[in-house]
Amino acid sequence: MTETNETVDLWSEIITEPIRTPLTILKEQATFLEKKTNGILTGEIRSDIKGGSFTHYFYVKAPSLSYSYLLFAVDHLFALFPANISKFDDSESYISSIPDIKDEERFLNELKGILQSPRTEKVVRALLAQSTGV
Repeated sequence: MTETNETVDLWSEIITEPIRTPLTILKEQATFLEKKTNGILTGEIRSDIKGGSFTHYFYVKAPSLSYSYLLFAVDHLFALFPANISKFDDSESYISSIPDIKDEERFLNELKGILQSPRTEKVVRALLAQSTGV
């Protein structure tokens, strides 16, 4: 019996194509908010990761006021989808949830509904008005 010291790659093919995670999508939307408001407002994402559970809180931030408004949170497990979106009121109390979002397409549609909602428009307008009056 002969021994061999040959190194053998036992891994399968690892696919390295980019995947848009919920966090990536939230960061993109934060950038769009900053561009649309000429930097007066920004989007801020704060993440909490515990074990295999990820929660990303999306804030509309008014830097000149030193104020951040919690708009919604997204939580998902390590596998990215399904994801859940939780919406909050002005006092950062839970309002409602959109559960079991199974893929990126539905996630984008649900996110669009939140970002274009009358409530979000009201928040953005109020923060813009107060920020430009400082």
